Amino acid sequence: MPLQVASPRPNAPSQRSAPSIEDLYHKVLARGGRSADATLEDIRHAITAGRLAHPAPIGPSTLQTIDGIDLARANGYFLELRSDGFIEVGLKGFSFFDTTRTAIITASDAIAPIEAVAAVRTQYVNCEDLVAALARMANDITGDALDACIAYHRFCLSLIAAVGTVALLLEYATAARLSLCYLYALGRPSSFAGDLRDRAIHLLTLMGIDDGAGAARAMVDIRCYLATPA
Repeated sequence: MPLQVASPRPNAPSQRSAPSIEDLYHKVLARGGRSADATLEDIRHAITAGRLAHPAPIGPSTLQTIDGIDLARANGYFLELRSDGFIEVGLKGFSFFDTTRTAIITASDAIAPIEAVAAVRTQYVNCEDLVAALARMANDITGDALDACIAYHRFCLSLIAAVGTVALLLEYATAARLSLCYLYALGRPSSFAGDLRDRAIHLLTLMGIDDGAGAARAMVDIRCYLATPA
């Protein structure tokens, strides 16, 4: 969707500092979804489920163990998986991302404060148009658990971009990697999408009445809900 920028109220402190935030928003949003490449999508799911467990260091050649992937494709897949958070780097080199409960909590703890800051900022801007745009996005939180997690991921990116700065959006995009959506979606019941949608709509209700503190609590609660295993 086009970036819906919230306009500051009179005498409110400036909330935006760089005109390039829209370009960054669209660049980040373009990467926030399922892959059209079926093989790459299968690799994402295999890594998330632990079916491609491999000791560090790994490299493109590790992906060649999957039938039918030549080195050129493996190189491309490796770069995309690294960009989207499915591959990380540590002291031993590259490895598949950590899918343990502790890692999920740590990642979610890094995301929640950024979302809370954005939610509080909605109190200082005219966000009527923003709430309307986000309501349309909230209604897209449907389908299976992964579809719902990706839709909420895009919802949050849009909120951060609308009320934040380039620095805040960069920090958020670094912390809230697409790979987390795949982890959050594991084992969820059929009611998950509806529950997540209802939580997002409740958040918008609080934003609509300028309850920034309440909206911040609601966003943190949603992140805790996502981080809690099914």
